[in-house]
Amino acid sequence: MLERLLGGYEMEDSNKLKISSRLGKLFEVGIPPVVQLCAISEEANVIDLWSHPRDDMICVGSTEIRKINFADSCFLLLVSAFARANMSSFHLELDDNAGGSAAIRNRDLLFNTLVGGRQLSNDAKPDKADKLSMSTAKIDELVVCLAKSTARISAICSAIAEATVLEKVAFQISTLWDNTDEMNQNINLTDWAVHAAREAIKWNYPPRVFEESDRKDKASSERYGVVDLAAGSTLFPSLIVSKVHSNLALAGGHRCQARYDPAVDSKAHVVVPGYGVCEVEIGDGVNVFQASEKPEWNTRLPSSDRIYALELHFDDSEDDEVLASLFEVIGPGARTLTMEARWNDKRPRVLFYCLADCCPQLEELYLKGFDISFIDMMDEGVDVWGIKKLVFDDVIEVIGLLETLNDADVRMSRELVELELNLSSESTVTPKYLAALKAHNGKCLPLTKAKFPVTSKAAMISAVESGDQVKGPNSKSRAVHQLDSTLLGLIRVCGNT
Repeated sequence: MLERLLGGYEMEDSNKLKISSRLGKLFEVGIPPVVQLCAISEEANVIDLWSHPRDDMICVGSTEIRKINFADSCFLLLVSAFARANMSSFHLELDDNAGGSAAIRNRDLLFNTLVGGRQLSNDAKPDKADKLSMSTAKIDELVVCLAKSTARISAICSAIAEATVLEKVAFQISTLWDNTDEMNQNINLTDWAVHAAREAIKWNYPPRVFEESDRKDKASSERYGVVDLAAGSTLFPSLIVSKVHSNLALAGGHRCQARYDPAVDSKAHVVVPGYGVCEVEIGDGVNVFQASEKPEWNTRLPSSDRIYALELHFDDSEDDEVLASLFEVIGPGARTLTMEARWNDKRPRVLFYCLADCCPQLEELYLKGFDISFIDMMDEGVDVWGIKKLVFDDVIEVIGLLETLNDADVRMSRELVELELNLSSESTVTPKYLAALKAHNGKCLPLTKAKFPVTSKAAMISAVESGDQVKGPNSKSRAVHQLDSTLLGLIRVCGNT
């Protein structure tokens, strides 16, 4: 009988074969020698193994944890194992009922060690603290499932915001019924939600309404900035889902985003990765608040230019103007955007001149449950939008798409590679309109008909040669191997200027 099943590091060949054979007999399947799950009964064997790690990291593939007891004495061993193994996918299901001070401290260890790459609290035992202080693991995809709606999401997001090892993050939040047999609120796209996102990006701090919904007025003396927390600082988490409200101690110094109102009290609210918003004493000569200058925004609203791919699923949209505000917040850095709206009484309409203006580098767009409008693409000066792939699903109304594809002056008509249109049973699109759209199928893009300009050829050769020189003559990887459609497009633009 397996007493524990823990993620471990790669063992010596003889041990790997022995463990593989035993696991194979137990589960009646073939277990390969390179196995990352160790069936153990003695903790000392695992501690000794982790004390002498191999130089190379081993990928354990997909890892899934459900109904975990964060307060269990073996939890630190589990975190230590994960900290030394690369994972292609890490699927974690959280239940807000798992409270208590020990559980909250261990949640911090999990997220800050694996996601942030370091440990912030000093609650681990001394003999294990060094092993947990840094993580060398790499996680390609993190999927977090919250059994209840929002209780721990701020703490989780605060850790993910400083992530150094993640490539993709997904949140799955219950929108119907969960294990409490209570109905949660639907996730709707509202003007308030977009405004909150804009304020968070503007000040790099969560909006006040998330913490103090009962306070409507904002004190004039309130300031935003940073606090350099010293090692040993006492923190008071404000969103602990537990009957035990204990303070936490910081293991090492850390700079945190903060909000401080000297007219109210001597405590500042700081965003601590893994804990969310916490209170800390200010003005004692140890932790000092440094106010930030008020951001100056000119023509554009604040946005995040670090978002390259974004996927949003919500039940309803307040109105079309909210979508335009959302595109402004998403920002110019987005390359792929996926949005799905369900159960709409009135179909939201995507105005593509707004989307093209706010997200000029967008290459792929997936929409479901939206009506689409391409009117005013030329009038608004966004005819240089170089979208490559459009997928529209469950569409009722289509305006201006055919006219845009027929207009050679619009860049999209020349460079669009893939168009997929799936209509709703209630669609108003006529068969004649669909036939005209299908007439574009199979046409060669004008870009492929033109000869490559000499200047563009020279630019590409120059880029490839300079890249090869940097890598060195003995390198097996050449700069030309790194070329993709985006880089080739930039080279072509460079050659034509």
